[in-house]
Amino acid sequence: MRSAKELIEVIFDRETSEQAAYYSKLFTQWENIVGSREAAHSKIIDLRQKMLIVETDSSSWLQILELKSSKILADVKKAFPELNIEGVSFKCRHQYYKEDVERKPLPEQHHEKEYEEVGKRALEEVENPELKALFKNLEEAIIRRNTKGR
Repeated sequence: MRSAKELIEVIFDRETSEQAAYYSKLFTQWENIVGSREAAHSKIIDLRQKMLIVETDSSSWLQILELKSSKILADVKKAFPELNIEGVSFKCRHQYYKEDVERKPLPEQHHEKEYEEVGKRALEEVENPELKALFKNLEEAIIRRNTKGR
């Protein structure tokens, strides 16, 4: 069985196959560029118009990587100068790691009665009748919303 590199060399000319191999090296070197912790939550998905497109598994990791984007770009430019990358763009895709994440239902809340009592006492202390009515309407809306899914 031939390797991907050998297949590319058969299909394309030598220069094109060398460029493809260099391009694919960028994808495989992502962990070395950003670090293992960051790489576990992100991956390069494309290189388009001199822009490196990186996908994260959560908005938190997107923010972390965006804070490090200047260093990431500098490291990518240093490691792959021939690609002429001018920027890094991050996007979040929550389902990216769904096969790795076991979905578990949230535990039932056993403190609902306690919260209801605290809420009732707090509402009794509100003196302004208009504000009291607004809070009561808000409480009812929250209860309706929470009981819809049950």
